Amino acid sequence: MKHIIAGGIGVISGIVLFGFTLVAAAIYALELSSIGYSGKWGLYGSALIEIGIVPLLISASLFHRRARVSL
Repeated sequence: MKHIIAGGIGVISGIVLFGFTLVAAAIYALELSSIGYSGKWGLYGSALIEIGIVPLLISASLFHRRARVSL
């Protein structure tokens, strides 16, 4: 039971971190549209790179590792 609760908390925190990162990139994309962005990555990709890939990696590792524990 203890592992299920810890796994659930890890999965939910991974999902929340992932969602907040995507929302922050969407908001920052509006700012980049007036400043300028990389043509290679596009507007949203440039904003996501500026926000950082690290939160996405952390959320993926939280989700994957905790999902395995709770099974």
